[in-house]
Amino acid sequence: MKIGVLGCGWLGLPLATHLKNKKNQVSGTTTRQEKLSLIEKEGVKAFQIQISPKEIKGDIELFLSNLDVLIIDFPPRIRSRSADLFLNEINQLLRELSKYNKLQKIVYISSTSVFRDTSHFKVYDEAYLFSEFEKKDNPLLKAENMLLENLGRKLKILRCGGLIGPDRHPIKYLAGRTNLPNPDAPVNMSYQKDVISICQELINNFDKLENYIFHAVHPEEISRKEFYQKAAQDFSLDTPKFDHQSKQVGKRILSTHTLDQLNIEMN
Repeated sequence: MKIGVLGCGWLGLPLATHLKNKKNQVSGTTTRQEKLSLIEKEGVKAFQIQISPKEIKGDIELFLSNLDVLIIDFPPRIRSRSADLFLNEINQLLRELSKYNKLQKIVYISSTSVFRDTSHFKVYDEAYLFSEFEKKDNPLLKAENMLLENLGRKLKILRCGGLIGPDRHPIKYLAGRTNLPNPDAPVNMSYQKDVISICQELINNFDKLENYIFHAVHPEEISRKEFYQKAAQDFSLDTPKFDHQSKQVGKRILSTHTLDQLNIEMN
């Protein structure tokens, strides 16, 4: 099978490597020239491609041509720039994808940030229906809907929570800090190995799956305070302190339908 990973970052490169090790022919992209050799070293054919709001730089045609599966995994970066720029990039990509009728299987890596935090820690699952209020000022959800409207049954969306895995754990940034908010809010973590497993099963079962929304959040129910205090112990770091006085907000993300449909267990 010929698989392309658009965005070989912290998640995309290990995913591409995993797929290549499963005897697939895998290509991957990066925006940085210095990373091309790192991708090639993993046995993945590397392309330097930059999607901007106005154009796509690089040989996107060669990358996309003859693919059986495309995985889209590039960051929206909406915290550091206008959301419209991100949505324009999605538009650019959709224009390009419209040229490739053979490409019938596309997985888009999205985020559980599509869901709002609430004071009562609202619970969301894969089948959650957004209200008109929740759709407003929600560029991540708008991007999902743009892709769905244009790609239809060619698309599966995988929403990830906070990404965690080798060389990446949020406690390393929070250790020793004080007055951290929302001590009782649930954590919604997505472990790299689990996301890769789910992507593999989405590809394997693509045509059998009726649903198009999937979640990759670990099912463990634990509060932010408990999670980070335990992590500080495990990493021998200073325990962070939390603010219990201020109003708390958060959410709980369920992945039950995803795990049941794909017959996956998260350990």
